[in-house]
Amino acid sequence: LTPIMGKVLNDVRRCVLAVCIFGLILSLIGSELPWINITQSSPQSPIYITDQPTCNKTALPHRNDGEYPAVNKLSFNLKVLVTLTAVDICQSYTSGSLPAYIGGADLKDVEMCAHLAFKHVSNFMSDVNEWDAYAKHCHSAGGGTFFLIVATLVILAVTMVVNTFPTLTQKCCAEQNSFRNRALRSLFALLAPTLVTLALVIYSTKCMNATDLNNVLKTRKMTQSGGGGYTVCCITCGLLWLYFGLFLYRVCSSKQETDSGDVKTSFLRNDAAVDAGMLDESQEQRETLEQGGGAGDYDHAYSNNDAYSNNAYEEAPQHHTIS
Repeated sequence: LTPIMGKVLNDVRRCVLAVCIFGLILSLIGSELPWINITQSSPQSPIYITDQPTCNKTALPHRNDGEYPAVNKLSFNLKVLVTLTAVDICQSYTSGSLPAYIGGADLKDVEMCAHLAFKHVSNFMSDVNEWDAYAKHCHSAGGGTFFLIVATLVILAVTMVVNTFPTLTQKCCAEQNSFRNRALRSLFALLAPTLVTLALVIYSTKCMNATDLNNVLKTRKMTQSGGGGYTVCCITCGLLWLYFGLFLYRVCSSKQETDSGDVKTSFLRNDAAVDAGMLDESQEQRETLEQGGGAGDYDHAYSNNDAYSNNAYEEAPQHHTIS
């Protein structure tokens, strides 16, 4: 990679990392972005409220036998919003009004929601056993998913700090391009997408695709779908794998550049070693000749061409005569 391409690639990775951190935080907001939406297409279980505090016959002044109080019918659609840590049950009223003694408000197009813990969900449903089993599975899956996402956020925060302040890693890891450091960095980058993928698998298996409510959903004319939090988390998971791919590409590219540089450096170091060896050997030969044969032999030895006469690359001198 050229320096410009390497800089662009690093900027893209940082942007993807920032979007991933924001997406994971967004998926943990709560009921605004639920993970599961369970909606009802038509009213199934209306509520009946009398216009008097009691259901007994009321004696009126002009009648001796009295009369029953009037009954108000409240029709609504049920909506269940499941998050990782709790459940919101909402009633969207389509018709009806409250009696006068409790305000007399018209409830048409009014939605009332209650924020409940998982263990209390079955208390508000007709199918108690099915909802109780479903709530238990979603509670355990949601808790595990929440923990894995928080752990991923910690890892991404550390990665962001390292990318912003690279001198921190240079102090503790001097050899950035060694195989050991590359392997550790790659494994650390692999943690985030792996944890989020595992979280989605756990939640999808135990809560999203749970079979506890199959009969209830059909009977009550309800539909289940993934909510905004689940969708955001899935998109973030894909971006994390994209970040990991860009990270590996950058690591492999820098490794090739480093390898080519190491070959050149090694070659230069070998040349320097050869030159030093040749100088040492030449010095030893001079000292030996001076000690053994004196200065005359020394001059004779180095004025003679015998040292190079056996060289295969040097041709023997040729004498030509002019006839």
